[in-house]
Amino acid sequence: AALARLAASVFQGEPYARPLVTPAEAIAALGQEPVEAWRAVQLVPANAVLAIVGRFEPQATLELVRRSFEALPRGAVVARKPLPAPRAVARRVRAVTDTPAPMLLAGWRVPGAADPDAPAIELLAIAMGGGEDSRINHALTADGRTATAAQCGVDRRRDGSMLWAAAVTAAAADSAAAERMLLDVMGAPAREPLSDDDFDRARAQLVTGELFRIQDLHTRAGSLVDAVFAGGDPALADARLAALARLTPGDLQRVARRILDDNARTVLWLIPEGGAR
Repeated sequence: AALARLAASVFQGEPYARPLVTPAEAIAALGQEPVEAWRAVQLVPANAVLAIVGRFEPQATLELVRRSFEALPRGAVVARKPLPAPRAVARRVRAVTDTPAPMLLAGWRVPGAADPDAPAIELLAIAMGGGEDSRINHALTADGRTATAAQCGVDRRRDGSMLWAAAVTAAAADSAAAERMLLDVMGAPAREPLSDDDFDRARAQLVTGELFRIQDLHTRAGSLVDAVFAGGDPALADARLAALARLTPGDLQRVARRILDDNARTVLWLIPEGGAR
């Protein structure tokens, strides 16, 4: 819910501002007719991607696919509407929520999953916020007075992704100081490249995690489908790993300078009801 609120501000004016999960009451209010009309247009073979992974005989499998699917009414490919060009707007938002503790979030609209810099953005997020020993968690929780937890990640989408950082602030924390600290830590890679050790550790974490993830056949199939929807080419799934292998600390600094724009940053405070920040 917190990241959905952040995305609503980061992608303000774009379709990605809408939450990925529609509230149950909104679904109930739709009724069957509009849902069926959408299904009839969208869920047709022309808009489908079929991924087959594992051991199989290609020619026999292709013949089976043709027998199973070629007779189906193809339907029409749904034309994708290009997203409007994003506007560089700095935003600050404060919202009262039912969170048990104050939360500080910062988000940047970054290039989408098919952009050449997308692997570097993923690696930057891992380097900054991948686990308890990450830079952002260590910086904000070390003194025990600023935050109890902090992390960083990327919400990957086709036409525009979101780099985010989040911290659960301590009860007695100075909110202004916590905000300055989080933004300073996130901006550090643009000022100075990561050390070789930090860079290699982050890349090993990301690549190893991905290699383990795609050992499962269903996950591997999903990664191929995602590559098609993200960039129109299933080969992008393997190209992403190859791109990660070629990256250098200098590449991450270049990308950090590209995306960590103070004039296109959203800062969101989520305050428990009755709290003050």
